[in-house]
Amino acid sequence: PHVLISGHNCGEIDATACRLLGIDEPEHVRLSRSAGVFAPGYTVQGEGAGIRLRASPPAVSEFKRIGRLRLWSNPQACTMCRYLFRDVQHNFLKPQYFKLTVKLLFHAVRGAEIIIGKNPQWRKEYPTVICIGACTRQAAKDGGYIHIPGCPPAIRDLYEKLP
Repeated sequence: PHVLISGHNCGEIDATACRLLGIDEPEHVRLSRSAGVFAPGYTVQGEGAGIRLRASPPAVSEFKRIGRLRLWSNPQACTMCRYLFRDVQHNFLKPQYFKLTVKLLFHAVRGAEIIIGKNPQWRKEYPTVICIGACTRQAAKDGGYIHIPGCPPAIRDLYEKLP
């Protein structure tokens, strides 16, 4: 009670909450940490109500790359969109994923940036930018990019809306 935790990185916030509660970090926090989603120099300062998170600004980095298809890491992206792509990666040969896999492979050959999370940052190397989830709606609108709505989008939404 009487503790407020805030920040720009969902993983860091969850890790801090786990520490305060004295519980083991759940899988999504461990995966985020191992994927390099936490900002460099991330530290927790203080105890109880005096805790402060100190971190350097998040760096723009690739989260996943398949050919010329890049999924950009964004510390403000929740794990739901991240797990969506993990599910596709782990199940791409299953019949219900096949048509989506073909579309993604097309973009992997042609080149596309996939962005997730609020306030996305990426290096635009390829002409196609695909904005995934409700958090990227404004970026898609501002840049005239492809937008796939949902929080997170369902596999069906990805397939139907991805050109």
